[in-house]
Amino acid sequence: MRKLIVSAIVALAVLVAAPAAAAPGARAGTFAAFTTTAMTVAPGFPTATVSSDDPVLSAATTATLPASTPFGAVFGTSSGRTHLSLHPVSTTVASTTTITFATPTPIGGWSFALGDVDSDTVRITGTDATGTPVSGSQLGEQGAFNSAPAGTDLPVWDPATATLTGNVVNTDGAADWFSPTVALSSLSFTVTQQSGGPVVYLWLAAVTASLAGTVTDPTGAPVPGATVTLTDQLGGSATQPSAADGSFEFAAVFPSDVTLATASPGLAPGPLVTVSPTAGAYPDLVAVVTGAALAAPAGPALAAAGTDAIALLGLTAFTVLGGLFLLVRSRRPARR
Repeated sequence: MRKLIVSAIVALAVLVAAPAAAAPGARAGTFAAFTTTAMTVAPGFPTATVSSDDPVLSAATTATLPASTPFGAVFGTSSGRTHLSLHPVSTTVASTTTITFATPTPIGGWSFALGDVDSDTVRITGTDATGTPVSGSQLGEQGAFNSAPAGTDLPVWDPATATLTGNVVNTDGAADWFSPTVALSSLSFTVTQQSGGPVVYLWLAAVTASLAGTVTDPTGAPVPGATVTLTDQLGGSATQPSAADGSFEFAAVFPSDVTLATASPGLAPGPLVTVSPTAGAYPDLVAVVTGAALAAPAGPALAAAGTDAIALLGLTAFTVLGGLFLLVRSRRPARR
């Protein structure tokens, strides 16, 4: 069996513009999958470990951020997606839950939200890519909201102390969301009780898009049943088989350089097979609303062309800016 490794160096821009109708099946984002010890989002976004002294820390799907909330307008509804449920240790002892990323997070393109912040307070701390503590303003608070149908109360954010404070009374839906302005190596949440039986919900989500393409032989004929492997620059990977017409799709990929590889046992030891991203389909159109202050990840240099990717303006979409280069190792975007 012969195998051809093909590096697809693709630069994507997250463009914030006027609201637009999304095509059927379009994706606004991907919510993190939590357990009490780990977190994953999508290829291209770093995995993380979870540690906590919360005695009843849990990962659940019981709470929901609707698509009508500011967070949901960017990432879609959280219905059916996991969140962490955070509690203080006791009425007098706070708990701290820490998310430690395998590599520093991208700057832009992702956010986290805290819900049901009412009879409790949450102090948020973090460290940047060098391990230096970040300030409250660098956490990028986007604004309090209430996710409950009849909810009106809002938590109050104090950037000086990096603390989100509820209104003491146990209510429903009080929430806030954050888009950090620096790369983070860790995030910590310290929950303190004010009254009642406090619990705080934590969601994390990233803007992602579909990566589609085709597998063909040298004559241009489709190759069904080939194994297509996507590898991101963080060491993560995913596989998909090609369909009868040679097509494949990875439903959610965080904007980043990726490498595509394909192998087809049916062609061994015959001609090489080629895997090609579909122009205009990586990614699909994604609705992005005005006011969702998500900066675009830095565009990668196009090594084969020797030029830098240029972000397009005024479109409500992720846009293909790169191409297909044979036997060229893709590079992580340079920080800007």
